Amino acid sequence: MVSEIVQSVIKEKEQNREIKGHKTIFHEILDSDLPSSELSLKRLSDEANIIIGAGSDTVRHALCVATFYVLNDSAIHQTLREELFKAMPNRSTTLTWPELEKLPYLTAVIQEGNRTTLHALPADKELME
Repeated sequence: MVSEIVQSVIKEKEQNREIKGHKTIFHEILDSDLPSSELSLKRLSDEANIIIGAGSDTVRHALCVATFYVLNDSAIHQTLREELFKAMPNRSTTLTWPELEKLPYLTAVIQEGNRTTLHALPADKELME
């Protein structure tokens, strides 16, 4: 799948076709002055997998940590459940993304999860010396 997407970008570039949608990181890489050995399908596909893995891993970690803290604190857990049950009284109800964004407690839980897991770590003084 990733290789097919990268291949389509390479073909666009080779055929000087107009870009469909928006430019991607691969359009920029192909337009760069990197040596041709760095622009192969295998190299760009490997890069795509690294980008996907890095993005997925950080999100996974943030969700795991946030879930732990929600389940570990009964008051947070109960407040979040109440807000969600109020917003979706029927289990078959599905909220849109904009509707979910209007839930203040859910938004706060997500923001706090991101804050506690995705922030930059302070430099270790011993490593700096």
